Amino acid sequence: MRVSVWGTRGSLPVSGPSVLRYGGSTPCVSIECGDEPLLVLDAGTGIFNLAKTLGRPAAFRCTIALTHLHWDHMMGLPFFFPADQSDAETLVLGPGDHTRDGVVSLRAALDSVLRPPGFPITLDGLEGRWRYQTLDDDTVQLGPITVMTRHVRHRGPTLGMRVEADGASLAYIPDHGPGAEGRGPEQDDLVPDAVHELVDGVDLLVHDAQQTPSQYDRFRHFGHCTPAYAVKVAKATDARKLLLFHHDPSRDDDGVDGMLDDARREAAEIGYVGSIDAAAEGDVHELSRSEPPSTNPPSTEALR
Repeated sequence: MRVSVWGTRGSLPVSGPSVLRYGGSTPCVSIECGDEPLLVLDAGTGIFNLAKTLGRPAAFRCTIALTHLHWDHMMGLPFFFPADQSDAETLVLGPGDHTRDGVVSLRAALDSVLRPPGFPITLDGLEGRWRYQTLDDDTVQLGPITVMTRHVRHRGPTLGMRVEADGASLAYIPDHGPGAEGRGPEQDDLVPDAVHELVDGVDLLVHDAQQTPSQYDRFRHFGHCTPAYAVKVAKATDARKLLLFHHDPSRDDDGVDGMLDDARREAAEIGYVGSIDAAAEGDVHELSRSEPPSTNPPSTEALR
């Protein structure tokens, strides 16, 4: 399983000399597994970086899995030009939107955003064959690739994802905060059962680490977390490696270095023995079959 990082920034894209090392594009990660169609996690502006490496191959096939429908995770979708051609086929997976009358489908939710006057065309204006599948807490099989989705704590319907292929595993939880949607401080150290399911023993955990402790105290309701919480998740679930993700748009490269230092200090304090890095555009992680992880019993999520 080859995991490539194309966008690491949260909330909105940024540019300039102070963000060159970690990048300024919003979330996008791709997964290659043998000759299978490409799997793309989120369609932030980083998906354009991916598109430039692909060009316009004939009969292009791919799956795009969206964790949620905030702008920073889907604004690049209509700019993914390998899929915007007549002989391409693209499957888009993701959550619907919750309304008073129930759940709106993924397609309907995307239609409400990608349309005039906010965008010059609708999804129907994209070339090729596009299919849309609304996900809840599900497991989807894409050839030899298994994708598990579970709802996680953020603002609005948000999925975390676990991807497995040929014995290798990745957990992708780019937006996750214990204080989301009005939860109090008593929740701050809780690793929810759904997150245990997603992350248990993975080779690589890509996890939100957007906020400093002072930011979290003020903006806990935004649904993001600190590096220390990301480390707690990694330790509680026996993740082998943690990649800090969703960097704050106001944070320069030196600031991200500081967040990485904070995470490594927390790891030393609580005894997390896996490796920790901060995600950077251009990162490539080769994940291969590994020995089964030690059994780690899930927490009991008494408070919701």
